[in-house]
Amino acid sequence: MRLLTYNIHYWAGLDGQLNVEAVIQLLRESQADVIGLNEVLHPLRTPLGDRYPLLDVAEALGMYWAFGPTFQQGTLRFWPGTLGNAVLSRYPIRHVQNIPLQSVAWRKPRSLFQAVVDVEGVALTVFVTHLDHLLAPVRRRQFETIADRLRQTRGPHVLMGDLNTHTPVRSRIWQGETVIRHLRALGYVDAFAAVGRGDGRSYPTRFPLARLDYIWVPRAWAAALRGARVITSTPARRASDHFPVWVEWRWLPTFAAADLTPAWPHGEWEAVGKTQGGVRDVP
Repeated sequence: MRLLTYNIHYWAGLDGQLNVEAVIQLLRESQADVIGLNEVLHPLRTPLGDRYPLLDVAEALGMYWAFGPTFQQGTLRFWPGTLGNAVLSRYPIRHVQNIPLQSVAWRKPRSLFQAVVDVEGVALTVFVTHLDHLLAPVRRRQFETIADRLRQTRGPHVLMGDLNTHTPVRSRIWQGETVIRHLRALGYVDAFAAVGRGDGRSYPTRFPLARLDYIWVPRAWAAALRGARVITSTPARRASDHFPVWVEWRWLPTFAAADLTPAWPHGEWEAVGKTQGGVRDVP
């Protein structure tokens, strides 16, 4: 299974123009099976009416999709619209939940988007988030909600997204800020640090300086990681101010072992898209 996390920068390229085709090209070339997106405008409001690039991408790739709104974006950055996180998947999305993170009055709200993907009858829970870009204390407070949800989750799951914190891949001195250390203490493995090549820096695309984008898996299934890379192709250099991070995770038969508690209540799946490119919104 190929996983990918990507901050798409409001659908805007580095020239500030709408750049959906570059995103489609990049994602198609990645051959990712499950994708987490940050900074998704859905809908995107223009003088000519609302646009829905997320639907365009899902339909072009033949993937299921789900969207978790975070807040209403004003006109100061590119276009107004509803900003949030999204999941694209080659497998049916059976259940979703949008979870507000602990907030600070003078910072933008953030959320954790949870989607349960049906991988041939086995539930894979995908968490996508985007933490505060400015202050570490705010990120620590936001992460408390994420940590509580991770502790409650059984069965195969991943956490991906733009954590807005730099962590050197191979530093023996600095192991990252509290959010990173807390994830490790909870029993999660940074996929790129485990099996990636290079320094993992994903931001900014003009001159990458920092690792901000991550995919984390529980230590129990970290041995199934097979490779990781930052995609720095030509489409990636013009599609966003972040590079996507790609991870290969071998989907093992043991993931379906009988002693694993399903990640969703039995019989309570909610269909998000019943066909490829489903177009149902998530409340």
